[in-house]
Amino acid sequence: MSQSPANSSSSTGISGTDQDSIFSSLIATYRELNLKVRPVPESQVSAESSGTSIKGLLRHLRDDELAFAQSLKSRLSGVPIDVIEGKDAPLTGHEAEDNTVSMLISQFGTARATTLSLLKGLSHEAWNQPLDDGKSLLQHVQAVVERDAKVLNQISSLMKHE
Repeated sequence: MSQSPANSSSSTGISGTDQDSIFSSLIATYRELNLKVRPVPESQVSAESSGTSIKGLLRHLRDDELAFAQSLKSRLSGVPIDVIEGKDAPLTGHEAEDNTVSMLISQFGTARATTLSLLKGLSHEAWNQPLDDGKSLLQHVQAVVERDAKVLNQISSLMKHE
């Protein structure tokens, strides 16, 4: 198994090569969703297997990316996110249970583009600066890359069973 891109970063920041690798991984998720999931019929992505569906996984992936992008923007701008009342409140106001897979992937892509744009402008030192939870931004982004891989594997597995 290959080493995670961030494991080779130094204490002074992330190298350009490591940053490129992370960006490539983040972009690859959106590309894979577009190439492999978007063409699948809505009935197939909505079908549940073992209590989950491809569409449900996409919805969670989209919601997690929206939350990450908003949190990152808040952190970098210093402007706090307005508190949304209720755990199930929409993050942007456009999320709905009946969103099509194309809509979910598009919303994910928009949030991912925001994430990439915000990360692109960071200094090397900002990647390793500890956040409120003690983890660095680099560690948080690594967790996003790992989450993406896990969800893509789950989606692939569900597609094989369809």
